[in-house]
Amino acid sequence: MAKFCEICGKGKNKANHWKKIMSKLDPVRTYFQKPNLHSVKVDGKKMRVCSDCRKKLIKEGNI
Repeated sequence: MAKFCEICGKGKNKANHWKKIMSKLDPVRTYFQKPNLHSVKVDGKKMRVCSDCRKKLIKEGNI
């Protein structure tokens, strides 16, 4: 399964954990933030969309 939204293309983001060391902040480790994906049927086709696109589809009445 894809790890990105099939409508807007939102994917993973790179982020850092920060730790304060002697009055300054240093990145300790890097990790990835993943989008909040949902499986939704749109026009009889199963898609994985993010929560923002899902809300838009519900508002438009496509789901």
